[in-house]
Amino acid sequence: MSKTNSILNLIGIQDEHIKLIEKNPIKTSDPNEIIYATLTYQPQGCCKCGIKNDGSIIIKYGTKTSRITLSGLEKNRYLVLKKQRFQCKACGQTFIAQTSVVDKYCYIANQVKRKSLDLSRETICKTTNARLCHISEATVQRICNAEALKYKGYGQRLPSNIGIDEFRYRNQTMAFDYIDNDSGNILGILPNRRIKDIKDHFYNRYNLKERKKVQTVTTDLNAGYIHMIPELFPNATIILDRFHLVQLMVRALDRTRIKVMNRLKKGNNTDQKRYRRLKRYGKMLKLKSKDISFTDYKLYYLFGYFTAQMIVDKLLAYDELLKRTWEVYQCFMRAVDQRDGVAMSTLIHTNWSGISPFMRKSLRTLKKYSHLLTNAIESPYSNGLIEGTHNTIKRMTHNGCGYRNIENLSNRILIMNNLKTKSRKAVV
Repeated sequence: MSKTNSILNLIGIQDEHIKLIEKNPIKTSDPNEIIYATLTYQPQGCCKCGIKNDGSIIIKYGTKTSRITLSGLEKNRYLVLKKQRFQCKACGQTFIAQTSVVDKYCYIANQVKRKSLDLSRETICKTTNARLCHISEATVQRICNAEALKYKGYGQRLPSNIGIDEFRYRNQTMAFDYIDNDSGNILGILPNRRIKDIKDHFYNRYNLKERKKVQTVTTDLNAGYIHMIPELFPNATIILDRFHLVQLMVRALDRTRIKVMNRLKKGNNTDQKRYRRLKRYGKMLKLKSKDISFTDYKLYYLFGYFTAQMIVDKLLAYDELLKRTWEVYQCFMRAVDQRDGVAMSTLIHTNWSGISPFMRKSLRTLKKYSHLLTNAIESPYSNGLIEGTHNTIKRMTHNGCGYRNIENLSNRILIMNNLKTKSRKAVV
């Protein structure tokens, strides 16, 4: 391999038609590194009229010099490329030699675009991306927007299993998104979560035949979504996200504990000690009963040497309302853990006495959607993949990647979500 080819390969240029100039091909001046080269070859034909080149019909007709931005490390690296101009004798038109290093009419190398896209997959801001690639922030966004077009477009296919949800992106504004629940790829993002706009989006992008192919739609407890799904996807089964069901019951238990704590806080010394215990070990009440140890003794502050089960028993003994509410919570967690639809149905239709109004309200909510609870418990699908995507969006905004334009934000999210090599299974 010649020295010239070694240098070109080192900087990522694989086009055999590009040759370095003979004298001083590389010039370095802080903070730039400039590489001088030429591009010439024998064209197969005229790109204007299409006539084939027999060796004399197309002639060399001067050159055109372009400064192309390359991918560098510490310095700004540029390729000053002298491109061959050709003239066709048949039509009299001229054209410039092309290379795979850079697109036509562009002065940023494809290697820089690929590097920028790779960085866009990470939760870093555009400023850092631009600095590492030695381009402007606007160029970073243009590269993102161009790549995101591949994942948009009307008439796309819908997968069999999708998940829908919303996320906050600017000034408490909520955006709607939906994903493929098998691969985790985002299929679309809307700037708001209004039901009318969501319906218009699906009606305009997907025909009825395509929407009928959807078998399951996973959603949270948003009543608007639940009533909208049968209209958009006639054959789809609605699956409530188990996380939101568990969250509903956890909040009811926690609010009950806080209510008991507020009462004990105003009492005598004994009540105040109980208050401190409930405050410190309140998380123990949220554990599943099977995860509470009754054999391992540990030193617990405010108690002494006890097992976790003994601590829970003492906390529940402080208030009968809290104890009854905790028992309902444990029944619910067992039904979810064992995927027992019959036990769940029995739970929500039982007339429980002595429980807190918070838990009673949560049970009414579950009873309202009782026809969907079996699917929620027994189905392997949940909104875990889409919630994970939302966590990535939060990390991105925390790192200084706030977007005022929802279109730019959605394009960045599509890049981060779809440029992946592995397909993920459903989250159980």
